[in-house]
Amino acid sequence: MEVYDAELYGIREAATHALRYCQTTSKRCDVWTFTDNQAAIMRVANLKPGPGQETAVAVAKASNALKALNSTITVQWVPGHANVLETKLRTAWQRKPPTTTSLAYLKRMACENMKKEWRQWWVSKEENTMNTSA
Repeated sequence: MEVYDAELYGIREAATHALRYCQTTSKRCDVWTFTDNQAAIMRVANLKPGPGQETAVAVAKASNALKALNSTITVQWVPGHANVLETKLRTAWQRKPPTTTSLAYLKRMACENMKKEWRQWWVSKEENTMNTSA
């Protein structure tokens, strides 16, 4: 799981939990979610197709439902590694991530595999050149 995916997961879980709480207690809530990942913040604000779209749609649905309950949710950027409870909670969660595979992870793995294959090809090409010139 990528850091980006973990950030999106945390934002979605916070929104879902807040919605359940507001629905269960019938109380008005002003929810603040803190993250140090600006890409995740921009992603949940955009419903266009691509990596993270499922999470963005889930957060939008929770946000609309909260609005109907006269409640709000705010996703706020904070500097990385600030001594914020959210950072500690996210770190604890990352020790046991879900077993799903994300598009961001698959893309990174594909790039790493292509680089590895290219390096192997390059080394074999160099070895063939040295063997033929010797």
